[in-house]
This record gives sequence, structure tokens and C-alpha cells, in this order.
Amino acid sequence: MTTYYSDELKELDRCLKALPKSIPVNNAYSFANYEPDPTEIEDYGSVQSVVNKHLEPEFGRGPALEAVVPILRASITGRFGENLLLIKWVDDLTAAAKIAIEADGGIVPREVQTTAAKRLLEDESSQRVQNKKHKATKAHQDEQRREAQKLTEQGDVGVPLEKLVDIVIALSGTGGKRAGKPANALLDQCTIRCTLSSDPNVVRWRCSGLGCRTNWAHPRQSARVLSHATNCSFHAPEVREAALQASSGKALSVQVAADEATPPSTSKPDMFSAFKRQGAIKDRTDLAKFQTKSNLYTLELICDACLPVAVVDNPKFRQLVNHLQHQNGIFVGSTFSTNYIPFEAARVTVRVYEYLKTQYFLSITFDGSSLRRPQSVYTVHITVTTLYGRESYFVHGDEAFGVSHAGEHLANVLLKIIRYVGPERFGCIGSDSTGNTKVARENVNVICPTIVVLPDPCHHLSNKIKDICKLEYFKEPIVQMRTTIKYFSKSTYGSTHMAAQRVTLDINKGLEKPLAFLKKLPVYSTFNLRLTQLVCVLEPIARAIKCLEGLNTNVSDVWKFYIAISAVIRDLFSENSQGYPTEVQEAIRQIVNSRFKEMMGVEGGVIYLAGFFLDPAQITSPILKKSQANVLERGAVRIRGIPANRADQDLRDAIPVYAKVGIFLVKMLYREMQSRLIPECSHYGNSDAAVSALKLQLEAYARQSAPFCNRSPMWSAIKYWREMARSPHADVLSFVAIKIFSMLLNSMPEERTVSSFTRMNSTDRSCQKAASVVGMTKIRQDNRRLARAREPPTNLPNLPQLNWRSIGTLFSPSTKAAAREKSSSIAPIPQLKVNASDFQVPAAQGTSSNFTTDAQMGLGVLEDDPDQEPDECAEHSDNRTSFDVESTIIGDGIDLSLAYFRDLLSDAPISASTVSNSVGSAVDVGTKAFEVIGSVADLDF
Repeated sequence: MTTYYSDELKELDRCLKALPKSIPVNNAYSFANYEPDPTEIEDYGSVQSVVNKHLEPEFGRGPALEAVVPILRASITGRFGENLLLIKWVDDLTAAAKIAIEADGGIVPREVQTTAAKRLLEDESSQRVQNKKHKATKAHQDEQRREAQKLTEQGDVGVPLEKLVDIVIALSGTGGKRAGKPANALLDQCTIRCTLSSDPNVVRWRCSGLGCRTNWAHPRQSARVLSHATNCSFHAPEVREAALQASSGKALSVQVAADEATPPSTSKPDMFSAFKRQGAIKDRTDLAKFQTKSNLYTLELICDACLPVAVVDNPKFRQLVNHLQHQNGIFVGSTFSTNYIPFEAARVTVRVYEYLKTQYFLSITFDGSSLRRPQSVYTVHITVTTLYGRESYFVHGDEAFGVSHAGEHLANVLLKIIRYVGPERFGCIGSDSTGNTKVARENVNVICPTIVVLPDPCHHLSNKIKDICKLEYFKEPIVQMRTTIKYFSKSTYGSTHMAAQRVTLDINKGLEKPLAFLKKLPVYSTFNLRLTQLVCVLEPIARAIKCLEGLNTNVSDVWKFYIAISAVIRDLFSENSQGYPTEVQEAIRQIVNSRFKEMMGVEGGVIYLAGFFLDPAQITSPILKKSQANVLERGAVRIRGIPANRADQDLRDAIPVYAKVGIFLVKMLYREMQSRLIPECSHYGNSDAAVSALKLQLEAYARQSAPFCNRSPMWSAIKYWREMARSPHADVLSFVAIKIFSMLLNSMPEERTVSSFTRMNSTDRSCQKAASVVGMTKIRQDNRRLARAREPPTNLPNLPQLNWRSIGTLFSPSTKAAAREKSSSIAPIPQLKVNASDFQVPAAQGTSSNFTTDAQMGLGVLEDDPDQEPDECAEHSDNRTSFDVESTIIGDGIDLSLAYFRDLLSDAPISASTVSNSVGSAVDVGTKAFEVIGSVADLDF
């Protein structure tokens, strides 16, 4: 391997050595022992430019000039390839030397032919030189890569930390007081003064957090420092708390509240004020208050309407506000984005945390998203459950751009928030089931065992849809459907005719080439058949997702709708009016069984069954009970170590889930008692007595004995258990039940917040920083929350039984009256009173007039990235001939033929005579009066 331009450089070397002696020797510009000046390298930008600069003077001859050859050989190539200027110097010097030699009558020397052995030695020597340079270059690149990684771990950090030198702030006077502006103790605690190592006159300030590389120019701005210190993980918790409180105190809303609390001025008005300042604010104090409130309202408008902050700098906006009030005092956009949006967001965060520290059974959810900058943000929400529904609070947006968002990092972020609020106040943690989020929530559960892990069922059901769409049988129609959707999304002409076809059932335009397959009747028939089959099998899953996306759904609903999906698909395959091949049916059953086993079959899945059992509307349902024939055939349920003549043995025989739910509730109660003192259990003296009370109360609840029989049909599950908690004979069971029904089972708060991100971070605002988007979203949500709080509900919301029709009435006003007349519940149920924003509905995609709009929601996956894979299923089922729920979960299995499950996902209510009465009378298993028995030591139920 030879040096680039090696032959030309050798020729130049020969020519310089053969220059005629008539040319005087010149050592003024010697290249012997030449080293480029580092200052000149920094000025000119590269070594090549410095060498080029030094080649410009007039040359003579001699060793000083001959030494230029190795300099050119070393500098002719660099980081950005060959240098054309130096190449031209080689050519020009060679040409000039040849002219000088020939003008003196000499002969231009030629290359001496060497032996093969000598050429081999030269090549080996050149190879060693190149290897040495390559190693040096690689080491330099590795060092630069490491330095770049340090700089990018925290995003935009300013000057590299290695170029800063800390200085001690000098104090003046003998008393130790510093001259000038009074010091800010918090800023001094958060920052360290320093200078550039290359220029001591340049002052900067760096973060005092150990390991943090963020620094700022002098003079330091308190808004930037406090905004950084609030979220800097390198600071101690008390420093972050102090910075958060300081930022909150500077918020415009705090200033307005303080101004409104100040009594108005009582000074005597000037009798000539009308002549002096007609129409103006009467004094500076009132003017300052007016301007502060104007800026607050402007900030709230920007955040609530998702406007760009730069709108306040628009000349027309300034013209408008100046017309309304000349002395309006509206800040410029940079002041809002740098100072007052972070301050107001800090105020919202402080107020939210103060409220959360007074609540129990909180749900914490998290998910990731990205902005257009691009920057990634993981949002964290905490949800509170009250009698009036649930309220979610956006508490944190993790903006660690240069750090890998692995499970351990996310767990640390979540644990900081949990510890700040109090681990004893949380009931569950939820997220989707991607790799890093799953690791994060499991790590949180290991450290805080009382926080139950709840995977997002909507995300889980979406993975079930993706699994079905990956079947080879549906591959061709999905590809064809993608082609159709893509065509009509691009062609306005085709879209217009497509819309007209839905009305007239006629398309005047001929099919384009990408859709030519629709002209061939056999191909079209196969496409239409398989697409219809796909829609029919996805429709119950899509409807279940839509139902479970509500903010007020609970764990009982998850169990019901997972069973309902299996029931509807079972009926679809039993009738087989669509002609599903046997192998396709088996593949779909296996997917449904595997995903059901992943969600419900593990130990953590018992909570969904426990929620269904503790739902007062379902405790008397035949779904939970065992038929008499099964009891006689298989014998009564027995648990090792428990006598057959136990008082609740009849319940164990008749209700197979009774013992399974009981064990789960006992373990949950024990974890709670180990973590903190529970007021509901404190009067029992010890944990054994509290567990005994739980068992007795669960038995009384299963028998629907007093006080559990006192239930209004208008009560929701959470309302029922809060009322039961008033009774000393239901306190322990109510405590566990309230925790279960307070759990948020989905991560829809994250979806709604990311929707706000998308609206704010539009294409024309692609340079927005994540901190600005997070702060504006917090302010927007808080303003809307306060607007709702100004009109508190006077009555508790009356929620009907959750099913497909109750959700559909929110989005189809024309069907509301019909839905009210056709209720699947025996008892009269009032209309649903919730906000439509509590549910998110994927946009329906049109395919054919033969498909309902609701069914087409399941085809939304067809527009996804074809290479996007679903999350790998953690469980696997080998059952392809039947549904696992028919033989497991509850005793001998669940009867999927019950109309109750099909009614949940039906467009029209199933006949009342075929629906199991979920609020009817209990099966006669005996009635026992409530009595207190001795303590039970072991955890077996």
C-alpha cells in the first residue's frame, strides 16, 4: 500500500535535488523539522491550509526546500480526503523544477529501476508507516467518539466540561461580604463559576451536580438555571425540590393571586387626572397588576389553543393588543418560552404533587413518544379515582436525550416520582408491553411489591390483531388492501368517485393499473371473501379495544371482554357462514389462546378474575357458579390442609373461583400490611386477625349477607365498596376491593397527552424543544381541569353496564334514543353521563359498502408499517381445536354459549330471556349470619 500521489511526490523529490547550482540557496523558509503552528491550525481550520499558506513565498533551492516533500506526503490527505491545493502545489513545484533544470541544460532525472527485493522492502516500509498512521487515526477517532458521547448524553450542554476551569468567587471586605448585587443562595448552590481554559477572561457557569456537563454563558439566567435544576438527575432531591418551589413562586398565576389578595389603593384621586391621563391606568401599581394578568391570559391562550409562542411577536398581534390597550406590557416570545412557561409549569407540578400526597390507591402509567426535532420524551401520569370518576395528572416528561431509555433508566425515573409522592399511596403501575417498559414496571414491582403490575389491555389486544394479520392466509388481501388505501389516499379524483359510489353504488372511472386485480372476477372474489373473513374475526377485538379505552373502565371489564372475544369468535367459527378453512380456524384459536394465557393465565392475571368476582353486579351471576351436575361428577373442591367440614365448603363447591380469589386477596392484604399501617386493620391487633376478618367478610359477600346485600342498582362498583367501608363488618374486604377498582387498567392518559404533543409540535414548529412542549401541555391540561372544577357535579354519575352499545351512543347521536330503548340489562339503566373525550376511537378506514363503519376499525392495522412486528407473546398455547376458556379459568371452564358475552359486543341487545341475569337472585347456597371467629395463621384460603 503506497501513499496517495506517491509517484508524483517521488518525482518532485528527484527534481528538487537536481536543481541547478545557479539557483541561490534560500533558507528563509525552511521546511526542515517543520511543525504546523496549533494557533494557525485553529485559525485556518486544517493542517493542509497552514501548509498551503507557508508554500506561498518565493523559494530558492537546498535542503530547506527539499524537506517540503515529506511535509506534503504527510499532509496531502486528511480527514476530508485529498487536498486539491496541495496536489496543485506538487504539480506546480515539479513543473517549475523541470523548467529550471532544462533551462540550465540539465536532464530531468528519472526514477531508478530498483530490484524486486528493494521494491518489496520499500512497500513493506510504506505499509508499516500507513498502519502506524491508521492506528493513530483510529485512536484519535475513538477518543473523539468518547468525547462526543459524553457531550450528547445530556443533549445541548454548551461548552465541553474539559475546557472549563472552576474559580472561587472572591469576597470583598473583612466581613466576608461580597460587593455588588446580593447573592442568590439557591443559584449559588445550583451553579459553579468557571472560565475557559484557553481564555480566562471568558466567564461561564456550570451545573454543580456531580457528573452534569450543562453550562451557561455569563451572566447566568435564573430561569434557565432553575428550569434545568428542577429536572437534573445529578442534583440531590432536596436541591431539585428547592428549584421546583423557586420556579413555582415566579409563575404569573402566583403573581396574579398575590395582586388580587392585595387591597386596592385608597389614595385620593386627582381631580385633574382626566385631563392628564385620559383613559389610562391611574397608577403604576395598578398598571403592573394589569400587565401581569394580561401576560397570564396570553400564556394560557397560547397553551390552551396550542399556538406557537412566536405568535406574540407577530406584528398583527401587536397591532391588535396595542389597539385594545396601549400599555399592555405583553412579553416577547422568548420571555414566555424561556421564563414564564417553565415557571407556570413548575407551579402546576407543585400544586399537583401537593394534591397527590393526600390521596391513596393511585395509578401510575408511562409511555414513550418522539417529537419532530427529533427528541424522545417518556410521559408519566398519575391517576386518582374518586366517586365522580378518574382524573389523570401529567406529572413528568423525561427528556434524557443522550441516555438510552432502557428498562433500568425508566425504572429509576418512576421510582423517584413514587418515592416523592410516597410508595404507600400507589396501587398499580401500567404501560404497554414493549421490552423496556415491561422491564421498568417489573423492577418497580420488585422494589415496591404493593404496586400491582397491569399491562395495557388495549395494546395487548392490538398485538392479537397483528398476530392474526400475520397469517399467510390473509397476506394477499392485506397487500391488496394496502394498495387500495394508498391509491385512494393519493388520488383526489379516485377518492371523489369512491365517495360517490357509497351513495350511488356506481363508479364511472375505470380502475387504474395498481387496482387492476379488481377487474378479474376470480381474483376479486378471493380478495372480497378473505377481506370479509378478516374483518369479521377482527371486529370483536376492535370493539373490545374501543370499550376498554375509557378512563372509567375497571379490571372487571377486562375479564368480561376477553371472554366475550372468545365467545363471539367461537360462534363465528361454529356457524362458519364465511367459510373459514379448518387450518385458519385452528391458527386463530391458537393465537387467541396464547394471548389470553399471556394476559390471564399468569399469576398476575388473577386480579381481573378477582375484579369480576368483587363486582356487586356479577356476584350472583351463573358465570361464576358450577352446575350441580359438575359438582356430583367431579366431587367438591378440596384444598390441602383444610377440613372438608369447613363452614364455607358449600361456597367452594358451588363457586370454583371463590378459593382462587380468596388466596389472591389474602396475599394482597399481607403485602399491604407489611408495607405500612392500614387504618382499616389497625384495630384487629395483628395480621392474623385481619386475615380472619377478610375471610369472614368474603364469605358474607359471596352469600350476599348483611351488610353486603344493601346495594342500590344505581351504584357503580367503587361507590358500592366505599359505602360498604362504612360498616365494621366489611372494612377489610372493602379496603382491598377499593384498591382493585381504583386501578387504571390502560395507558390512555399517555395517548391523550401525546395527541397534545402532536398538535403543538406541528411541521412548521419542528425545532421546538421537548421542555417547551412538556411545559405547555401541563399548563393546558391544568387549565381545562380547573375549568371543569368550577362546575362540580351535584350528583354521582350513573354508568350503565359497559358494552358496545353504551360506547356507540357517545359517537352516534342518531342511535342514542334507540339504544336507550334497547337495554340488555333487566333493571332500568340511565343514560351514560361521561365526556366523549374519555374515549379515543381510531379513525375508521373505508373499504367497501358491505362493511360497517365499526367493523372497519379493525382494518386500521392494514395501514401500519408492513414490517412492524407485534410484541412477542410471552406465553404459548398448543390448543388449536377449542378455546382455553371453555376448559380452564373457572372450574370446568366457562360456558361461552351464554348470551351475556355475545351481548357485550353486539350491535343490538340479545333477547332478555336468553341473557343471564347479572343482578338477579343468588343461587341457593345457604345464608349465614355474620360472626367473628378465631385467627387463622397460614395464608391458605
